[in-house]
Amino acid sequence: MQSRRPWSTCAQNQDRPWCLVRCTSRATCSLNSDVIRTTTCPSWLRKGEGDQRNPTTGTAVKDKHLAIRIEQCLALAKASNCPRRQFGALLVDPERNVALMDGYNGGPRGGGRLCGGEVCLRDEQNVASGTRVEIGCHHAEMNLICNAAANGVPTNGAWLIVTGEPCMMCSKLIHHAGIKRVVIVDGGFAGENGVSYLEQHGVELQRTEGPKDPRA
Repeated sequence: MQSRRPWSTCAQNQDRPWCLVRCTSRATCSLNSDVIRTTTCPSWLRKGEGDQRNPTTGTAVKDKHLAIRIEQCLALAKASNCPRRQFGALLVDPERNVALMDGYNGGPRGGGRLCGGEVCLRDEQNVASGTRVEIGCHHAEMNLICNAAANGVPTNGAWLIVTGEPCMMCSKLIHHAGIKRVVIVDGGFAGENGVSYLEQHGVELQRTEGPKDPRA
């Protein structure tokens, strides 16, 4: 019978986090005595044979998983009250294929419904989209990274999925947070050279098809 139990001592697959097989030889794991494992891994479980990693990215995130994460990110953006546009951001561990943290654009924590209490500061000051990013909402990427820091969630080596191009301010945070790859849902507003900054500093970029902004 197949079993999904922790597995940390297989000589042939030490980097595999889970054991999918119950051993017929009754060999026991030295760290998990209740876990029965094989002394010789079956061919379909050996590294490189039947491995479930994405051959394009070398991670556990398959295309179908990424599509689901993008849908989650788009749904998350709906939590924003911003009258201009709603953005979502999702942090993913590419090795374990799990979501770590999320964020969306909004006003100061504990404040009013909008960035200016009950008004949009950018509308009041007639600020053009993609400019003067210091005015208005806390951006989705900024909120995500701050939420991760406040809750002890590591960002180094993670992937960030965002529903628009990061601005320069957020791109600097992304870079220094150690985020490895930024997946941008295509069709979002362009920031002030944020993408160029990420490219120049070695952050991987991936664009995906997504909804187009109706005002574009």
